[in-house]
Amino acid sequence: MVTHKIKSAFRNVTVEPVIFLYFLAIYLLFSVFQPTVFNRVCTTYLRDLNSSTLPVEVCYGNQIYTINTNQSADARDHINKATNSWIKITTIANTLPSILMDCFMGGWSDIFGRKMPMYLPSFGGVLGNIVYILFVSFESMDVSWLCLASFLTGIFGGVTSVIANCLSYVACFTEGEQRTLRVSVVEAMWFLSATCGPFLSKALKDSLGTVYVFAICVLCHAAVIVYSFFLKEPDVSRERKNVTLRNLFSIHHLIDSFKTVLKIRENKGRTVLILLLLSLFINSNVGAGESDILYIFMANTHTNHVFEYFYGFKNFMWAFGLLIILPILKQLKIDDLHICILALVSSISGMVMLAFSTNLTLLFLSCAVGMGAKTLDSVLRSLISQNVKEEEIGKIYGIVAVGGDSALILGALIFNSLFTPLLSITGFPGMTYVVGSIILLLPLLMLTSLAICKKCYNPISDNDKSKHVYSNDGYQN
Repeated sequence: MVTHKIKSAFRNVTVEPVIFLYFLAIYLLFSVFQPTVFNRVCTTYLRDLNSSTLPVEVCYGNQIYTINTNQSADARDHINKATNSWIKITTIANTLPSILMDCFMGGWSDIFGRKMPMYLPSFGGVLGNIVYILFVSFESMDVSWLCLASFLTGIFGGVTSVIANCLSYVACFTEGEQRTLRVSVVEAMWFLSATCGPFLSKALKDSLGTVYVFAICVLCHAAVIVYSFFLKEPDVSRERKNVTLRNLFSIHHLIDSFKTVLKIRENKGRTVLILLLLSLFINSNVGAGESDILYIFMANTHTNHVFEYFYGFKNFMWAFGLLIILPILKQLKIDDLHICILALVSSISGMVMLAFSTNLTLLFLSCAVGMGAKTLDSVLRSLISQNVKEEEIGKIYGIVAVGGDSALILGALIFNSLFTPLLSITGFPGMTYVVGSIILLLPLLMLTSLAICKKCYNPISDNDKSKHVYSNDGYQN
């Protein structure tokens, strides 16, 4: 019976290659993007400084962090701040246009079909990576050119658009009781690609050069575009609208999306939906900020030589949590809210351990301890979609995408802005991660409150349990 349910959950739902290839391109880029920013900031500054004791060559291999002079200390401080600033700026250049597109894409998915919004972000990915290729090919290009690449990537929709639209597609082929399983498998493809991406990126960079990494990214995005055209469009009872400029950019897409969140629902469903959205938003902020400062954190703790391996292992543990640990918890009949709480405890513990890592063993162990971070996102997205009707799925996932993009900006601003000041005050590179773990106590409080009060707002008989949003039937026979 379990096998039958799993097979039925996967029937006609083949978006896994879209997720895998798109995020493989993203994580091939991610593992070289931060070092590219750092190197260009460093070489530009030292070239202008024109110091005999600090030649441009010390930027490569991060040799500048091994030189103990007052001048090198000042240079490191400037490079840390400038690197953080440019990462923030490029993140904003990407996510602001992506937020605008997400506002419309949720409505597009419900009205024009699920396929079109899935492949649009890859058009931006192709254009953005062409700019990256030019940037690494010409040393004279200023770091500000990276903003153009970020803008081109975001204006067609970003990573949150791909996730939201793929999950909207999956939701059309799965019943509520199967959705948590399907969402977790689809999102696991994200982290499997994030596991492979850094290792493949490092191998390509070391053997062929950075420009080839960006070239492979172009090929991955092109494959997504081609593959998406062959996906089956879900059958719907309502009539699809023709795609026109007026229909595409109608203000009603925005209004309907926000109405979906604020709509009064039975059994205090609106309150539940808002709390789930807030929990996801806060966790996304911390997750985005944590990743944004990872390279500079590891550079200051002299562990950046294993950056690609660490990031790959971290994503492997996230995928392990989704593909192995989550199904086991469901087989044990632990409901989704309690899984969310366990995942949050895991995430908080892993972040604290990362902050206090004094050697490589503790550094990698923090990944295993914090493997629940992305399981939380996956289960929350499933719960959010199960709290709305089928014709509202695209709209609510549009809101989720907007929240995710907003979190990318806020997370980048908060964590990058805190890192250098907290390091200067405390002399402790991991202090920003400690602050992040404290922030996660807020969604822990909200989800714990929902779990405690669940019977108060959503009484349900045993006979109706299969229809319940927190049902485990997707994993049980």
